[in-house]
This record gives sequence, structure tokens and C-alpha cells, in this order.
Amino acid sequence: MYIQKLKVILTSITALGLFISNAQMNNGIESGRSRGNDHKFGIGVNYSYPAPGVSARIGINDNFKVQASYSFKGYDYYNWSVLGIEANYIFTQSNTSIGQIDPFIYAGFGRGTLKWTDPMIQKIITENYHWNGWNIGGGAEWFPEILDEKLGIIAKLGFGSYGTYGLNTSVATGLIYGGGIHYYFN
Repeated sequence: MYIQKLKVILTSITALGLFISNAQMNNGIESGRSRGNDHKFGIGVNYSYPAPGVSARIGINDNFKVQASYSFKGYDYYNWSVLGIEANYIFTQSNTSIGQIDPFIYAGFGRGTLKWTDPMIQKIITENYHWNGWNIGGGAEWFPEILDEKLGIIAKLGFGSYGTYGLNTSVATGLIYGGGIHYYFN
């Protein structure tokens, strides 16, 4: 059921991106260059509710970037982690007096794990729960001019499934917010 919904969502996002690109070309608007063309690889930290993580961003072409991330959060008796991938479609950039801003839409998919240790038996019994998650949304990446536009600061907002709700492995669906800071290499 989730795979069918994910296919519909990804197809819709792709169609929207193609429509916007076509509209920009037909109106004589030149598509802006993304930093992915200048900086093909960036590494950094990110936060997508509910956990922080590390990530790498790769510029595929002028309008697409892919981000792979690993998020982890530990609690008293359980650890929550997600390995995910996200595709960004970057719209026309805006060059401002404070740096470049690249607005984007995104779609992502991840595989999560919850490892729980029974507090009564103290780490003798460990249970693992797994789930698949997805997200879609929009955001912007800002490259501050004062930092030579090598540092990308991301803010994003979206909707999707993002983990467990309690220990029964039911996937919670709702608003997802996040951000990140990535250093891009030349």
C-alpha cells in the first residue's frame, strides 16, 4: 500500500518538475545553475525530525541533487536509527546580496530500525523493529557569500512517515521539518 502511494507521489513530483522546467524555458527564463554544478560533493550534518544525523549531498546535474543520510538517536533503553536517500529538484536560483539561495522540492525514502532492550533483564533480551518511511516537501539551500559560498545551509518542511509510534512499530505520518549544514568541496 505504501509502495503504491510512494509511486504516485514520486510520479507527481517528477511531472511537476518537468512542467515547471518546461514553463521556465517557454517563458524565456533561463534555469539557474545549482551549486551542484560547481560543488559536486558536500558532507555535513542534518536534522530531520526526530533525530540528528550525518549526510552527503551529490550534485547530479544543474537541477538535481541526491542526499544520503544516516540519523541516530539513543534513549535509555532503545536506539532509533534511519538510513535514507532523498532526491532534490532545484528551481531557478536567486542571487542576493547575502549569497545564493536555491529553492527545491524533494522526495525521500528510508529504512528505519528501533532496537529495544528490556530494562528488567538488562540487555539480555534485545528486540529489533524495522519500518520503511517516506517524505515529500520543499525547502531552500542558502550559500552565504561571507563564507565564499562553500557552506550550504538547508531548511525544509514536508509531509511523510517518520518512524515508530511507541514500541508496536506502527509508522507515524505527519509534518516533517528539518535542516542541515554541508561543506562543499571544489
